[in-house]
Amino acid sequence: MKTNLIATLLILGLVAALAMGQDGPLPVDPPVEPLPSDAQTEQAERDLRDDHYDAKRAAARDADDDLLAQQYVAMERGAAMLVSMRESFKKYRQRIEQLEANQVPPHVVYDGANGPGLPLEGTQRLRFFYRGGIWAGGQDDAELPDEAQFKAFIQNKPGDHLVIDIEHWPLDIRQSTEAEVAASIAKLITIIGWAKEAQPEATVGIYSMVPIRNYWTPQNHEPWSEAYRKWADANGRLAELAAVVDVIYPSIYTFYEDRDGWVKYATANMLQARQYGKPVIPLLWPRYHDSNPTLNGQPIPGDFWRLQLETLGTVGIWDAINDYDTNPDWLIETRNYIEAQ
Repeated sequence: MKTNLIATLLILGLVAALAMGQDGPLPVDPPVEPLPSDAQTEQAERDLRDDHYDAKRAAARDADDDLLAQQYVAMERGAAMLVSMRESFKKYRQRIEQLEANQVPPHVVYDGANGPGLPLEGTQRLRFFYRGGIWAGGQDDAELPDEAQFKAFIQNKPGDHLVIDIEHWPLDIRQSTEAEVAASIAKLITIIGWAKEAQPEATVGIYSMVPIRNYWTPQNHEPWSEAYRKWADANGRLAELAAVVDVIYPSIYTFYEDRDGWVKYATANMLQARQYGKPVIPLLWPRYHDSNPTLNGQPIPGDFWRLQLETLGTVGIWDAINDYDTNPDWLIETRNYIEAQ
């Protein structure tokens, strides 16, 4: 690897010299001294490299050879670039390995419907815990619930996968103060800990809030824009909360009939969800979101629903309307999707 690095540095020097109009052959410099071994620290490697090229440039300038000095400038920059690339690829590889190790098996359907659940075979059950039960008995839902009462609530609804639905505490740093967000994170970390103590064998996650669901930023802004960066930063602020959950549950509900827009929104939100290095189960609702007064609660057409399933692979399905006897198109498509796996 070091030999390749030296050759690359010499080529960079040659390119720099040609760019400055050098007509004759380049001065031949003795081979660059070997870089420090892998056992040495990266900082020591940088220091040695910098000292090496500083000495070479000084010698060239003492000899009034400005061209050779410029070559060493180009070579030093090339060396720094290669080291930076090597470090970036190392981090990228580690990140990919971490994500692969934490992925939920593909094409799994989780049933998160209220009541008896969906009339489907081959699913795994999600257990949702809502605000009304968490703060039962008139408790102040701005504060932590009573610990003993909360744990009893969790224990009374056993399951393998628990989803805590607390949506009213501020977590978006774009809209709330740092102190407010920090307080919410601290309280949610406590609640997650209590839930794990109540059901030690279950996985625990939070509905929708990590990452922050966002439809319009992916539609209207490029990933390198300021608006997109602020959204990503707001999600990055939640990393300490994501660290204590077992599964990330982003909400990818449907607001509009625009299918291309839904795919764009789903893809962007899933990328944000995967940044935490945890298994991700995106949540779908087979009806249009109630924030849309025109489409409120209407079933999503079967072919649109199938597009959503195939886009996401693994999904959790939430629903609260038990009209399954009518065998809606989305339910038929879900059965077909499960059977095709």
